[in-house]
Amino acid sequence: MAEKKVLAKITERLKRFEDYEQKCAAKLLAMKESYSFDERVLDIVGSLRRKEYMEKPGDLAVLYMTYIKYSEQVPLEKRSEPEYMDRKYWLYIEALSDMEEYPKGLYKPDEYLDREAVFVTAEINEAGEERYSDLFNAKMMTHEYGSEIRFCCPWKKWVIWDGRRWKRDDENLIYQMGIDTIRGMYKKSIANKTKDEAIAMMEHAGRSESARKIEAMIRVTAWNKDINIVPDILDRHPFIFNCRNGMIDLHSEGPWMGPDRRQRQSGNVYPLREWGKR
Repeated sequence: MAEKKVLAKITERLKRFEDYEQKCAAKLLAMKESYSFDERVLDIVGSLRRKEYMEKPGDLAVLYMTYIKYSEQVPLEKRSEPEYMDRKYWLYIEALSDMEEYPKGLYKPDEYLDREAVFVTAEINEAGEERYSDLFNAKMMTHEYGSEIRFCCPWKKWVIWDGRRWKRDDENLIYQMGIDTIRGMYKKSIANKTKDEAIAMMEHAGRSESARKIEAMIRVTAWNKDINIVPDILDRHPFIFNCRNGMIDLHSEGPWMGPDRRQRQSGNVYPLREWGKR
């Protein structure tokens, strides 16, 4: 039932996208006397006006997904300017040239929007987007705290960055981070494009406030290979000395001026005077 709702929502979006592209194509063709568009751009614009994608499974889905990425980079007020329209169609050309070929006849001709909605939904689910699940929650937690948390598999323990070093999480701070991630979804729901999408995200956040869901989110986050470390990674630089206000490179007898001490993976802060103070 949930998948049917998602498919219906995506089908509606594709219809709006199709109408939008028809208007854009007409606008671009009206500009071609005053702006020099490449023949390949004019070809794809003509193809879109004739709706040739109706006979090519996956084409409209690829164009839609490409437009979503384009719209994240280009402000709405600039999308009708010739140079930005030109850029968009070049992105379409590139995306269509890279796409996988699918056999024709997968759906009836008048069901092409349903067919393309299946393609888009499959892409979204594979990327872990919009599908509200433990994986989605783990992705949100990694986005919020990925630079501050690590999971040490041999220790079966979380390690938290405390501003100076990576420290074993003996205080279960990871659970507070998990709670904050879930509660943060309520505010993030405002960024959804429609009221129904915002409500769906808030309802998911409400369901995720249970202890079982928070445990599941934290457990799935620990599976992320970018979050995992082993004890040997900590303090592996024998000539880097971590003090309270910075690191000393013992080779140069001066402070290490890196942008972030976290990348040096230090697990200790030595109880000496702070560097530079007498």
